[in-house]
Amino acid sequence: MPSLTLHLVFADLALSAAQEASEPTLRGIASAPELRSAFRQGAWGPDLGYFPGGERFLSDLAHCVHTGSLNRALYRQAQSERERAFALGWLTHVLADRLVHPAVGRACGELLYGAPDVFVDGGTEPVAHVRVETGLDAWFAVRNPPQTAPSCRFGAPSLRFLARAYQGTYGIRPGVRPVQRSYGAIVRSACTGLRLIRWLGRVSVPDGPAAGRPAPGPRLFPMASAFLTPVLPSPWLVDAVQDAFARFPALFLAHAANGLEELDDANLETGEPESQVRDHPNTAVTLRRLREMRAAAARGRKALDVRTAIPAPASAGP
Repeated sequence: MPSLTLHLVFADLALSAAQEASEPTLRGIASAPELRSAFRQGAWGPDLGYFPGGERFLSDLAHCVHTGSLNRALYRQAQSERERAFALGWLTHVLADRLVHPAVGRACGELLYGAPDVFVDGGTEPVAHVRVETGLDAWFAVRNPPQTAPSCRFGAPSLRFLARAYQGTYGIRPGVRPVQRSYGAIVRSACTGLRLIRWLGRVSVPDGPAAGRPAPGPRLFPMASAFLTPVLPSPWLVDAVQDAFARFPALFLAHAANGLEELDDANLETGEPESQVRDHPNTAVTLRRLREMRAAAARGRKALDVRTAIPAPASAGP
């Protein structure tokens, strides 16, 4: 389950900053309940394929390949105020991941090797990644007011702007159905997920941060058990997130003010510019699948859903 609470906390920080922004679009989003809801839902957008029932490849692309370009395309494709609010909420996720995920990777190194200076990516050690992220989410869930799931609902016609953004960025045609299915996974999971995270925080998170190295996780049904055995965050990890909170509003306003024109492509797990990423397994797998889809399309081969590709535009190559 993605970090539901933390991404809403970042979204709410952005909305608070938007109330004082000079741009009418941002002030309008912050003041209109329907637009606030779409904005907060967009804060979960890049994770839409990681919710149960979602199309994982959509989220792998959003986190590893042309991440800034996809967000910018989404903003440009928006044809309504709600769609624009969703795209700007998506921006909060992109920026938050870039600030926090490198520290989460180091926390995985601490969990596995007792070495917080060692970065371990989520693709290599997914169980550790889930335990660390869930523990961090639960920690902040019980230290913030209870979060409510956004009530916004996009129908298939509106979700076409998301499908078009993927097509324009990657040269693949995901179609509305897999996008709608993944979006529906967010809507279905959100309320239950927020309640469960808060419950985990109450039963498993004490008053202070962890002191010492976390215990290993269970070996039986590891992925299912990982969510229910969160790792209490170390003090340095809590401090890293608090620092991200402090830096975030100004960063968001700067990118939103210029229409995301200066938002670069960065790996959302490592925080590095994509051109500098080396030896990141999930990026390699995602790029390989993207190339295979394009090659299949060039041969005139068709498949279902996101595996139905069209030739990539010249500017969309990785």
